[in-house]
Amino acid sequence: MKVLHVTPSIADIRGGTSQAILGMVSALRYQGVAVDIVTTNDNGPTLLEVPLGNPTIYRGASIYFFPRFSPVQAGLRDFAFSYALGRWLNQFICTYDLVHIHALFSFPCTFAMGLARRYSIPYVNHPHGLLCDWSLQQSRAKKMAYLTLTELTNLRQSKAILVTSQKEKQELQALSLEGLSKVVPLGLSIPPSIPEVRQRLRQHLGLPLDQPIVLFLSRIHPKKGLEYLIQALGQISHQRFTFVLAGNGDAVYEAKIKTLINEQGLHNQTC
Repeated sequence: MKVLHVTPSIADIRGGTSQAILGMVSALRYQGVAVDIVTTNDNGPTLLEVPLGNPTIYRGASIYFFPRFSPVQAGLRDFAFSYALGRWLNQFICTYDLVHIHALFSFPCTFAMGLARRYSIPYVNHPHGLLCDWSLQQSRAKKMAYLTLTELTNLRQSKAILVTSQKEKQELQALSLEGLSKVVPLGLSIPPSIPEVRQRLRQHLGLPLDQPIVLFLSRIHPKKGLEYLIQALGQISHQRFTFVLAGNGDAVYEAKIKTLINEQGLHNQTC
């Protein structure tokens, strides 16, 4: 069996989706499945420095990278248009037995689903939360127009819509898509335990061994609710603790978070 994964980006800046795709591909290869990823060289406001147009082993996966159209406007840039990627899909998508689409509202995903329908190639869609209520409320008018014009038809013709929780499945009811959804939690590769990790972390940060730590480990993104956590910690800033913020995200939003930390009087307790 030969499977093609299609995604607008595999960059770390795009969050957990990138890591999830790489994990899936690794697991499929372990099971003897021939699998490729096709994507753009998107890296948020910049571009990944990777070979273009030919299969490249990137973080253990076979990936075809193609150049992303990079206008100044972030909205157009995030659409991840790539003429070269579209041409490659048109030529080679028929050589795959199954197409796995990751995400929505982007050129690679929409174009790949349209081609798969045209050539009667089975495909599944993994929206990775983009059809949840919160996500659809962001730029709602644009997303609902996009859904109405093309994406709902693509989704309804898919063999399955893969979601990671019952909550995500329930949120598809508003679009009458819950009948196609299958709850498939993301797999995890659990690393070995680190001996005496609590002490080693405090030593690494130069903290007393009995120092309480509040850890935020995630992509720094408005969806994650980090602002609420910081405001709550601001209410107890007189208490003894260290706030460890582990993650990255859009530079503009990161700057907003730093400002909020200062406003809440947490700058001396945050690392």
